[in-house]
Formats: sequence, structure tokens, C-alpha cells
Amino acid sequence: MKKLIYTVICMMLFCCACSDADVELNPAKQAKQQLAMTFRCGAMSPTRAATDDTRIDDINLYLFPVNGGQARHVYIAPVRPVVLELPKGDYTLYAIANLGHDAGERTQDFVRSLRVEREPAALADAPFPMSAQQSVTVRGDTQIAVSLIRAVAKVNFSYTVAADFAKSFHVKSVQLRSIPCSATFFGSSRAENSETVADMPPVETSATAYAATCYLLENRQGEVAGIGSQQQKDQTRAPEHASYIAIAGEADGTQVVYRIYLGENNTTDFNVGRNRVYNIDARILGLNTVDWRVSTAELTVTPFAENHAPGEPATTELRLTSTNDPENVYYLSYHIDAGTGIVAIDGVNRNPGTPYPFFSGNGTVTAGISYTQAEPGDVRLRLTVTDKYGFSMERMLTTQYKKSLNVTFTQEGYELAAMDRAYVTFDVSQPEYAGQYKARLSGDGITFFQGRYSADIPKTELTLYEGNGTYELRIKPEAVGEIPFTVTITDEQGNSTSFESSVKGVKTIADFTLDYRLMTGALDIVMESSYPVSEDLKITVTATVKIVYSGGYTKTQDYTFDVFFEAERSRGTGYVYLDLQGRYDVSIISYTMESDTPVSLNGMVEYKLQ
Repeated sequence: MKKLIYTVICMMLFCCACSDADVELNPAKQAKQQLAMTFRCGAMSPTRAATDDTRIDDINLYLFPVNGGQARHVYIAPVRPVVLELPKGDYTLYAIANLGHDAGERTQDFVRSLRVEREPAALADAPFPMSAQQSVTVRGDTQIAVSLIRAVAKVNFSYTVAADFAKSFHVKSVQLRSIPCSATFFGSSRAENSETVADMPPVETSATAYAATCYLLENRQGEVAGIGSQQQKDQTRAPEHASYIAIAGEADGTQVVYRIYLGENNTTDFNVGRNRVYNIDARILGLNTVDWRVSTAELTVTPFAENHAPGEPATTELRLTSTNDPENVYYLSYHIDAGTGIVAIDGVNRNPGTPYPFFSGNGTVTAGISYTQAEPGDVRLRLTVTDKYGFSMERMLTTQYKKSLNVTFTQEGYELAAMDRAYVTFDVSQPEYAGQYKARLSGDGITFFQGRYSADIPKTELTLYEGNGTYELRIKPEAVGEIPFTVTITDEQGNSTSFESSVKGVKTIADFTLDYRLMTGALDIVMESSYPVSEDLKITVTATVKIVYSGGYTKTQDYTFDVFFEAERSRGTGYVYLDLQGRYDVSIISYTMESDTPVSLNGMVEYKLQ
């Protein structure tokens, strides 16, 4: 029997550069913070018109402040560059394109959960659903390009029937099966049950050669371990809702269906990722034999460090691995989307937008990337590798150049009981800086106070009026165990640095003793605690009182009364009325204690009531 061969090429596609003109900011409003935005989406491949691939009819735009505050929503139809006025700060931007209507004011959780619902057969008849999520920093007037990513994958499929086999085998139809009906705009999507998938209508054909392009929503069905050959990638091992192409036909009176499962390789992987292009060339050579060869290209890059000082090089390594495609050639280029620096590739300064020969054939190659910038500011460096077929892979590198802001600290106290405090002294300095700083304090399970001796007023942010200098914090534990905290220092230009430390809260046992004083017809109760209580506390005491009358008659009687402690005090008081007649002497011979609060609310003080 002749061999049946499938050739599959799976390549990652990323958005290419924006062609929109820059937005000119209104000079009359330069004192306000303006965020100018353009929107872009790169073409998926030459096999469909780029204008169709990149069509954007409308956009729902959401901006959520990272530290809370008023969110912004804008509905844009038709799509155009926009300028928003925003307070300074850090934002998370969500863009949803081609939803077809204004989604309205929504919470961040709601936006992140939005889904596209579309029948598979109708997916190619409308503009593609797209989305983007990115961090935005507004320190002054800012321009950004929002790169939209399609929620769909593209499958370019073709087959040919070998001439010898065509004498006995006749194709009847081609069909995409188990195709998702919905997908998330953000995060990954996977069809979970039979109600969430559908089959595309079969396309009838009797041709011995056929080609078509189709689109489907993302369906990441994962990997199946243990599949050692392409022949084993079949319906018995595939996930239940994995997407596949079915070629149906007849061979000598026998119905035959060839199933080609989509994925990143020809064995274990069943993932169909968004904004990716899958080129599948199936050669049908016989009845029972399949040879499905996969060519892949993988591009990775190590992120830049988060911050750099002006003039300091930001460095990383770009790695490309190519398999099963010895004739391919790869070119490397870059664009600086934000920043004013210089890029060197393997030690040689290169011009932006110019493709340089990078690699050819199979194997792995690396390139050293260095970026240097003299001025403070945000950096977004876009690296693009393009092969000879026009398929592109894109990686984004970000960092921030900041002036040198130095902070050192010492800490007195680590293991702390409820009433203990840790004392942190920190020094802040920045050459040629005369402004003030803000200190942001963060940590769960602790309370911050400013200074060593100031009032106990909790703080989460401090204004450091002296600028460069030395400052003090007190830290009170509010939980048992290791408690990390962070102090972030920011100057008036937005440059910041931070330091981290921790304290350890330890539990303390508080024992109670009871004393009393006889008053006319009553007992004045005083109770002492071996450790101050953490909050207002009520202890209910049941005491057995011995009563000796003047004539020698003796009896015992039980009394129940409450003793009250104020927060952070070690002494509590109570009172019990005896309701006795005549002359007598009394003594408490035994008592028991109980409370609705056997342990302090923060868990750090255990009240031993025995």
C-alpha cells in the first residue's frame, strides 16, 4: 500500500506595525494628561485580503486604574484615533473589537469574562472578534498604539490524491468538525462539552486536488502524553472536543474518512491557538497509511529587567528554533514603539525597520540584544522574525529607564508579640534632587505607624517632606506567623524604588488572677492579666462564696458576674451584689471563668481561662 502523507506547517502570527498617522495633541490642553490611542491589527497571511483580516468596525475600550478609582469606558464606532484626558497613574487597558454594540459601563471582572458567541459557519462572514489587554502608564501626554489580537485561528487546507490511488478512491466531502461556538476575549479558551461545539457544513467535492481557507475560534485542548507516532493521533486518543478536518470518500465501495487533528505537532498536541495560521497540505496516497509531517519555528526571548538607570544597557537573548524546513530563511528586524534608545544585535548597531538575515535551515540560533537609552522614560521594543513565506513572529520587550533613586534600611525587631513593635529606619537619596518623596506602605497582617514616638495613627502612605534624608516607621503585627511587607519610595517625577522585609508574629498566653474587696453588701472585683488584652474583653466569672455569719453559721453560695477589660490593659474590674442580711464575713473559695473571645481577634493573644 502506498503511503498517505500529510504535511502541516504551524506558525505563530503576531500583529505587525501600525500604519495610522500620529495623533496631534491639543496644545491648549497640554497641562492636562492626554492619552492618545490608535488601533491596529496585522494581516494574518497573503491568502486572504489584508483589509478583511484587519477590519475593525467598532471598539469597546475600558481603562481601569491599577490602584482603584474611576474607570473609563468609550465606545468607538466607526473606529478612529481617540484622545482621552486621564489623571496620572497606572492603568489596565482592555479593548474589544467587533462586538457589534456598546457593552456599557462594566466592572473589570465582567470585562475579563466577556465571550464571543458565533456559529462556526458564520464566523468568516463578519469582521473577526479581536481583543487587546495592556498596561498603560500616564505620567504626561502619552501616545500608544493598541495592538488587537484576533480570537480566531486560520486554517489553510489543501489535499491532493495520488494518481494511482485516484483510480479507486473518490473524495465526496471535506468538513471541519468539533468547532467551538464561543470563546473568551481574554485568556485561553477550550470547548468543554458537546453544547459548546458544532460541525461546519460539509463542502461537497469530487476533485482530486482541493484548497480552501477557513476560520475557527480558539480551542486549546491541551496535550495527550504517550502518543509516539502520527498514526496514533486519532479519534481513540484525541480529547473529546478536539477540532479536526474530515475528508470523506469511497474506495472500492468502502466508506473512508480521514481525520486530521489540528495542533502544534503531529503527535501529542491538540491546541488550536488564536491569531495563529495553520497550513495543512494533505497528500492521499493510500487507504490506511498517513504521513503527517510538521514544520515548526519557535521564537523565545528573555524579558528585560524591569528598571534601568539612564545610560545602562538593557540586555537579553533572542532564540529561534526551526525544524523540518531546511529551505526556509529567516530575517530579524525591530521597531521602537516607545523610547529613544539605540539597539545593537550581536554587538552591531542596527537601524529600525530594516530586516537582517538571521538564520536558514533547521536548528537553533541565538542573538544578543542590547538596548541603551540616555533619558528616563518607558521603553517598548518590538522584535520581529519573518520567514521567506512572509510568516512573522513578534516578541515585545519592555523596560523603564529611571534616575538613580537609592534607599537603604535597618530594622530593629523581628519576632513580635501583640504589643511589640518593629522599628525600621530608612535613608532615601537621589543625586541633584531637592523635591519630596512619597512612601507607599503595603503588607497584609500588619499596621504601619510613622516615626518612633508619634501617635498611633495607622498609615499606608507617607509624605517625606525633608526630601533626601532619614525616616522611621513602626510596624505592629496583626497576625501569627511570617508577615512580609514592602516600602515603595517615589519621587515627584515618577521614579521609584522599594525595599522588602518581614516580621514574625508570635502568640502569647495571658493568664488571669482574681482578687476582691468586701464592701457593704457587695464584692468589688479586680482581675489581673499577665499580658494586656488586644481588644475590649468581657470575662464571665462563676464564684463559690463562703459566708460566715456572726453567730458562727456558715454556708456557701454561687454568684455569677462579669469582669470588663479595656483594650491594651492588664487590669479588669467587676462588681457583685451579695444581697445578705446581718453581720457576716465572706471569702471566695473557688471560681471558674469563661468568655466569648477565648483568643484575640488577630489570634496573637490566647486568654487562658482556668
